[in-house]
This record gives sequence, C-alpha cells and structure tokens, in this order.
Amino acid sequence: MDTRTALIIALMLLTAVTIAGHSILQRLIRREEYFSKREVLISQNFVGVLIFAPLALIFEPSIRVPTPNLTVFWVGVAITTCANVIIQWANIQAISLTEASRVAPIQAMTPGIVVFVAMALGEYPSILGYAGIFLIMSGNYAHLREGAGWRSYFEPLFFWKLGRRILLAFFRSDVVLTDDEKGLGWAYLSAICGTIGLVGDSLTARSGSVTLGFTIHLVVLGLVFAVIVPRDTIKETGAFLSRLKSHGLLLVGMGLIFGTHVLLPLLAFRLAPVAYIGSLKRLWIIVAVLLAWMILGEKKALRRLIPATIVTIGAVILVFDPAQEKIIQHAFQLFK
Repeated sequence: MDTRTALIIALMLLTAVTIAGHSILQRLIRREEYFSKREVLISQNFVGVLIFAPLALIFEPSIRVPTPNLTVFWVGVAITTCANVIIQWANIQAISLTEASRVAPIQAMTPGIVVFVAMALGEYPSILGYAGIFLIMSGNYAHLREGAGWRSYFEPLFFWKLGRRILLAFFRSDVVLTDDEKGLGWAYLSAICGTIGLVGDSLTARSGSVTLGFTIHLVVLGLVFAVIVPRDTIKETGAFLSRLKSHGLLLVGMGLIFGTHVLLPLLAFRLAPVAYIGSLKRLWIIVAVLLAWMILGEKKALRRLIPATIVTIGAVILVFDPAQEKIIQHAFQLFK
C-alpha cells in the first residue's frame, strides 16, 4: 500500500469515527434536552469555525488548488451552504424524534440517490453500481420494516405508502404520524439533500481554498440558524449559562467533532474521486449504530446492525462505479 492510499484510508476511517461521534453526542444532548435545537445548530457551526479559521489564516496559500476557479468556487460554497441549511435542520429534527441507530442507516441512501441523478444525466451505472443500489434499497427496506412479521415484508408499494403518509401529514390534520415516522421522514430529506451537498462540497474543495470556503460556509450557517430558527421559549429562558456550565463540554465537543468531520473528507477530495470519498465515509453508519448501543443504551441497535451493514456494503460497492464522478464533471462544465 502506497503512502497516498494509506493517507486516504486513514482520513476516511477518522471521518467515519467523527461523524458517528457527532451523531451520538447530538442525540444525547437532544434526548436529555440539555440544549435546544437552535442552540445546537448555532453552536456546532460557530465552534466548527474554530477548526477552519486558523487553517484559513495560516495555511490558506499553501493548500489552495494549483489552478483555482473562483466562479466554480463561489458556486460550490453557495450550493453546499444552501443544501446544509436543510440537511442540518432535518438531521436535528430526526435525531430529536427517534433513536440514533434508527436514523443512521438512512444516510446511506445518498450514494444511491447520486447514482439515480447520474442516470438522469445519461450516465448509467455498471453492474457493481446496480448491485450497490440493490443492497442499499434492500437494507433500508428491512430497516424500515423493523419488528414487522415476515409476511408484511412482501407488502406491495410499502415505500410509496410510507412516503405518501409523510407528505400528506404536511397538508392534512387527520393524518397523524408517530415520532418514529416523523424522524424517518426528516432523515430521508437529509439523505436526499446530501446529494446536492456532496456536489457543492466537491466543487468547493477542487476549485479554491477549502479552509476559506468552509469558514465562510460555517459562519453563514450559524448566522442563518440564529435568525430563522425560533427560540425555544421553555429551554432558552436565561438558564443558558447554567446549562453551559453543567453540559458545555458536550456542546463544545460536539462542535469540534463536527468541524473535524467536515474538514477531513474535504481534504480527502484532493486525493481521490468524490465517489470513493463519499462512499467510504458511509462506514460511519456501522460505527454510529455500535456507539448508540454502547453509549446511548439503545436496545434495538444490535438488531439494526444487520440492515445497517447491508446498506453500508452497498454504499462502499458504489466506490467502483464511475457514474457519481460524472455528476461532478457535469457541474464543473456547467459553472466554469
């Protein structure tokens, strides 16, 4: 194994651990209601700036790409910022409504959705690509049918019925969803928007200074959430300093881990194709399910490990399919 390959693998394994760690800490904070959704979102982005800003100030000239393209760079920053407003809000909603081990496997849908987008652009997957999609869809289906009898696994149009119920709940008061269904709906929205975010991330990392771009990105996100997310009148009532004193290490630690897991794959984008990076980081799903069992005490997590492993294998298989990389090339040609 050469040094370059070893560095990529190390970056992505560390990325998997930090993404899982962030998810577990976020779930712990929200489950125990130490801090409100608004406080979590603002904190993780502004604390994340502490990771990026020093790098942008000190190392920016030496880590920018050899041939920067400012047009593509700013388009990439705009795309990833807009996508992450939805992604981060959907994630905090999902993790507040249902268990971390329930939410995590759904995030493996993103590589599969990327391939479907590539197909819409005329880039069809290879046999391995189809196999990866099949495993992702099968694993997610089994995950959604948790606890159901074996006959119900053959219920036709289950995905359609669940999706229809979630959509109808936004428009009809007579359709009442369980917290688990609401959490699943938010998790799927995050996975879908992750496709857009993946494109924006790679455009930013490949066309300019990754540290400068994501310092701006995180500052803007922190400000946006401070403005658009309403205050929790019950939680945010002058007791913030007291709660910060008691649980501040969790909040700051979550923010630092968040900033780290954003940085690592962006650096890896410089070394390997986006499909390779985007798929390998899905290993965090297995880590998150295990940590949910060990740290959060989620009793069903071990049972969820089977479908989580299936969808993760599917995501990793998509490493070998070139269709995802073609999306980035289309984006470069469109915006340069």
